[in-house]
Amino acid sequence: MERPKYLTTKPQRAKGLELYAFHVQSVIDKERIHFTRPQAHFTREEKHGWEVQDSPLLPRRLDRFILGEEYSYHATFRSVLPEGTNLKTDIVGVLGDRKGEAIGIDLGGLGSRLFADFPKGFFAKTQGVVLFDSRSMLQCTDDTVSNHGVIVGDITTDKTRESVDRWLGGKKVDLIIERMMGGLDEIPHDLHFLQKQFSVLYDMLSEGGIMFIQVPKFATKLASLWVDVAREESLGTIDVKQGIYHSNQYGSTVALRIHKLPGAPRELPLISQREVRGLYKAA
Repeated sequence: MERPKYLTTKPQRAKGLELYAFHVQSVIDKERIHFTRPQAHFTREEKHGWEVQDSPLLPRRLDRFILGEEYSYHATFRSVLPEGTNLKTDIVGVLGDRKGEAIGIDLGGLGSRLFADFPKGFFAKTQGVVLFDSRSMLQCTDDTVSNHGVIVGDITTDKTRESVDRWLGGKKVDLIIERMMGGLDEIPHDLHFLQKQFSVLYDMLSEGGIMFIQVPKFATKLASLWVDVAREESLGTIDVKQGIYHSNQYGSTVALRIHKLPGAPRELPLISQREVRGLYKAA
């Protein structure tokens, strides 16, 4: 039988075995925790899959084979990317003048494989924010070498945001990716709460920075209204693209690409309280 072309070189075979071992260990660890803890105490990551929690930046055929579906970050945000780009080339193109100084953060994921897929030294430092750190000791060591860390906590809480602020040391973030996948099911169905989270992320973002946000399906109308408001009130200095991501396991969600151009408003333009109340009535 002919060997698959994508596993023909020694480095590719080694990486394939590493990913398979990670998948097997995840299953073992998950079963152990299921055995010792009641389901009510599970975190979002434990409920919805650690393999998804540490997805790669770009598609990998072996991941699709193991997981049965494509969970790369590129797959999630493919619908909002400029024509002719992938997620990596888009980000590198936008932040190219900050190479070696850029700061990146992954909200809802470990970020280890995500940031490892960028050119070496592109980011000065990176961080993942999750409810549970499922990394192996080897992965923690690799992350330390590349100046990547993980904060355990819920980014929607003041305590975790304070931890992120301490890590930033007064600086802003150049790349924000918020992708919670199945964890979006745990978000309160509160449109006011969701707008507040938009504002928090926008405030963290540097001028010229870019962020990719996954929005729960229940907020589809809110996202569409907000995109119109942001474009109009910012006079084009907030470049927003809206798309849809569909997963066989997690269903459909809204994808947003937000580029904070020079001269963008200091505070994020938001939908009025009256309009938000109108969305509740329409529902």
